[in-house]
Amino acid sequence: MEMFNQRLSAILQVMGRRSPPLGGGAASLLSGLIGLSLIRMAAEITRPESNAAISRAVSRLDELARLLKESAKADVDVFNEYVAALKLPRDEPEEMSKREEVLAEAGLRAAETPLSSAFLLAKAPRSGSRYLRGNQA
Repeated sequence: MEMFNQRLSAILQVMGRRSPPLGGGAASLLSGLIGLSLIRMAAEITRPESNAAISRAVSRLDELARLLKESAKADVDVFNEYVAALKLPRDEPEEMSKREEVLAEAGLRAAETPLSSAFLLAKAPRSGSRYLRGNQA
């Protein structure tokens, strides 16, 4: 599922299924991107004419959004790899061994992708200017 070309209602509908096409990482990133868009909106609203600092902040937020979208797509891919690994045969000892190996590799990638995305998302408040930080700790 290409989530960035779907209506929100379609995404919400498939997320509630037993085997959703999106993993939790991609869904979390979608929420993060919505938050990032709100930070960007605040920057646009509060930007005085030709304020270079806020213009740079908006550019950083745009780049961060692009990276997060790439991460969300990567998360969908690794989630699908993990789901495919779960379906590998496990009747024979050799099959079970191969399945466990593939599951371990896919599981590691499935954990690394959202974790690296979380670090990216944590940069969002620091990407804004001093005008946008408000009550941020």
